[in-house]
Amino acid sequence: LCIFNFGFSWCYYFCFDKKITKNAAKHTVSEEIKTPDGTVRKDIILVPHKEYGRPSVLAYKILQATLKKYSEYSLPYPEGVHFTQRELARLIGRSSFGGWDTKKFIKAIMQLKSTEITFSFFFKKTKEWQMLTINIFHETLLKGRGNVITDLVLSLHPRFVESLSHRYAFCLNYDRMDKLEPIGVILFKRLFFYFSNIYSK
Repeated sequence: LCIFNFGFSWCYYFCFDKKITKNAAKHTVSEEIKTPDGTVRKDIILVPHKEYGRPSVLAYKILQATLKKYSEYSLPYPEGVHFTQRELARLIGRSSFGGWDTKKFIKAIMQLKSTEITFSFFFKKTKEWQMLTINIFHETLLKGRGNVITDLVLSLHPRFVESLSHRYAFCLNYDRMDKLEPIGVILFKRLFFYFSNIYSK
């Protein structure tokens, strides 16, 4: 099984400190973009939702499960992917999915749906830098009985689905990363991407 990763830095989007996660203040960092004409410095601006806060550890795990689910399809990729509650719980390392879990899951999903990020990149076709403002999840549909989620449909933003269709992604072994904590997964991805560029031939 494989998982897809995309072009901008997820590490700016997520927060693994519970105290800071609750902070909904706008967060800005600066990043250099390499272009044929030289290096351009642009801001990455993160605007969390006032109620849900910044995407957390659980939100990161849910995103990884969503990317894995997308990676199981071939062209054309669907607009959204379906999970049962047991399937999603298993993919993020949970053995149960009760009412208390449901509240946490809804909050994490809404963090991905409502947190806005603005970032820049170099577009090779036009040879220009572009600045994009986006939410990771374009649409979310949750179904349930009582206080428990039974089914979910999570849809990545169309830009990400388009990136998959154009193969602007690389594949990783999901099972190999499955037992790692999120910060370990990020390190695994960064090392893989770095060494794949060096040893691509």
